[in-house]
Amino acid sequence: MQTDLRDLDDEQLRRALDGLRDVFAVFDERNRLIYWNDHAQKRSGYEAEELAGMRPEQLVAEEDLPELQQYLKQVHLTGQGTVEVRLVAKGGEAVPHELYSDLLTDRDGTMVGRVVVGRDVSQRQAYQRLLELKNDRLAAFAQFVSHDVTNPLAVAGGRLELYRETGDEADYRQIVAAHRRIEQVVDDLLRLTSYGTRIDDASAVDPVAIAEEAWQTVRSDRATLRVDEVGHVAADRGLLRQALENLLCNAVQHGGEGVTVRVGPLTDDTGFFVEDDGPGFPPECESPFEPGVTTQPGGTGLGLAIVAEVAAVHGWSVEATTAAAGGARIEFRGVDRAVGR
Repeated sequence: MQTDLRDLDDEQLRRALDGLRDVFAVFDERNRLIYWNDHAQKRSGYEAEELAGMRPEQLVAEEDLPELQQYLKQVHLTGQGTVEVRLVAKGGEAVPHELYSDLLTDRDGTMVGRVVVGRDVSQRQAYQRLLELKNDRLAAFAQFVSHDVTNPLAVAGGRLELYRETGDEADYRQIVAAHRRIEQVVDDLLRLTSYGTRIDDASAVDPVAIAEEAWQTVRSDRATLRVDEVGHVAADRGLLRQALENLLCNAVQHGGEGVTVRVGPLTDDTGFFVEDDGPGFPPECESPFEPGVTTQPGGTGLGLAIVAEVAAVHGWSVEATTAAAGGARIEFRGVDRAVGR
């Protein structure tokens, strides 16, 4: 025989409410807390005698009080309402919740209180912020790439017409250079946008060994690489190789004749650095990690942006500063150590 929920006794209803994974609370007509379920008490961190009689304002972040007051007015006028506020536990932890309220009335229709159901929306908000960040980045990249791809395409198109007419090898070389430029922009962009929020397959790698490997690709007769032992760190080898290669390329391109590039550990053992003894970052270059920022004619402005993205997906911080010799210095901090294999 099916049980009518209206036939449940008070103890059965209490157990049902305590089984909810949402906050459930009842406030009386004076806006004093008179009932709550187990999840609400665990989330609050308060003892039962502390919770009894508390007002909503005592449980919500101070910055969210205007939204709370507006919400309470709406519930009073319309009988129900929703709002997103941060519920603050006794220990100070603030967790965003979506609150839904209904007025409680007696048989005569007189308001005797409010029932409130609150759901943790921190994961939903984090996902929304991630989507907004990705959308902002894609919009910025689209504008940047549209500009940087359109220009070489126009050059290639114009030079192709001239090459058809004259057969001049100089025009052909310009066509090749324009297409290489497009490939560089597209490859950099794809690397930058394809990374996830965090890597999950880190292994023990040696940044110095990877830097020496990358140096074989970017080395120049007018540049020197010097390395100091860093030790093994937990990282994705391919991504770290890309970041170090970009930094070494930047040092060679911007450092000037006879530049020396160094890779070594930070003195506080929180990470490692890559620096050169060139002229350093120009004063106008305030945000070198921003996509599109470059001081090199013809540069994509994505090299250091990729470096910052690689650091981010590893959970590292990255800072651009000035080396002791006056050159550019990039520091990676918060790097997890690993046992080499």
